[in-house]
Amino acid sequence: MLLCVRIVCVRESRVTGILSHVLIGLSVLFIEQLKLIPRPVLDGLFLYLAITALHSNQLFERIMLLVTEQVKYTQRVQDSFAPIDYIS
Repeated sequence: MLLCVRIVCVRESRVTGILSHVLIGLSVLFIEQLKLIPRPVLDGLFLYLAITALHSNQLFERIMLLVTEQVKYTQRVQDSFAPIDYIS
């Protein structure tokens, strides 16, 4: 039995997307105050955010599997990805 569905409209119910864009837009109003923050402070902040985000990145975890010994695989990695026989 073939069922056809016609999508009439899509409504975004999340506020976070629009809120983040509004805050980015509002940052234009505070350009002069933002210039007072030293550049190394901002570089350090963005570096910290990038490094902390790597641990929850699935691509990074899979790349780490390539350089990790099979004995050291955690149970979580074994359950969430391919079986051990397939990786080796």
